[in-house]
Amino acid sequence: MKNEKGITLIALIIYIILMTFVVAGVSAITTSFYGNLNEMDNSSESAVSFAKFNMYFINDIKSENVRVVSSGTNYIELSLKNKNGTSQTIKYSIQNNTLYRDKIKICDKIKDSKIVANQEGKKVIIDIYLKIDNYEKTTSYILEPKNSSSGPIIVREEGYIII
Repeated sequence: MKNEKGITLIALIIYIILMTFVVAGVSAITTSFYGNLNEMDNSSESAVSFAKFNMYFINDIKSENVRVVSSGTNYIELSLKNKNGTSQTIKYSIQNNTLYRDKIKICDKIKDSKIVANQEGKKVIIDIYLKIDNYEKTTSYILEPKNSSSGPIIVREEGYIII
């Protein structure tokens, strides 16, 4: 009588094929997970870039005697008083898919933009649309003559991420 211990060649081949399928499935899930993680990282980087621009812009338009000197679809030039009382002109411009505040680079990867400044009575409404990578945001600012320290008002913000 024969003693049958161990595994046969056919059983070994079946085990190898099953393990190959398991490893392929795990690698597909892992690749998908890391791909989505990188997309989320890029989207959050774009949102941070817009927040950085918004921080600079709000700080500038909160200055005393701020007014729009000129504007176009890719730039806006503001005249304002510094904290030390001197006048200053600041230009936000978009060149080669990069947003600059004067000569300082604020953010890059800008795919589309639009800047519109309209005078309505004593108010100036500034609409700024930026598409940074896959992040889109439109913000409206109102510049009003200040009688108090309240400063300009952000009227409307709209933004979404395209995935």
